[in-house]
Amino acid sequence: TASAPPSVCAVLSLNARGVTARAVAEAEKALGAEAVFATSSLREAAAAAKVIESRRYDVVVAGGGDGTLGALLKDLRDAYREPGDDDAAALARLPAIAALPLGTGNAVARYLG
Repeated sequence: TASAPPSVCAVLSLNARGVTARAVAEAEKALGAEAVFATSSLREAAAAAKVIESRRYDVVVAGGGDGTLGALLKDLRDAYREPGDDDAAALARLPAIAALPLGTGNAVARYLG
């Protein structure tokens, strides 16, 4: 039997130089508007992480720079944390993360390949 394709969402930082209105529109076209979280503040990003956890996406694409990726990992860790978890346990439950290098430095994405 064929399995369903993975569910994918994107978190795009509107503060990153490469995240343009066109980039957001293309992501919405590819994934559906409900699966694209265009954020402009840490508060919005944290709220997006809670929605991502509740919808149980299989893959999260982080569009932005190193700060976007780091903040997203922290926010997802917090959203997926269960009582009694240490960081490692919470991080182990996260969906797959893909870095889309749209920031200024993008050192993490370059390092990871």
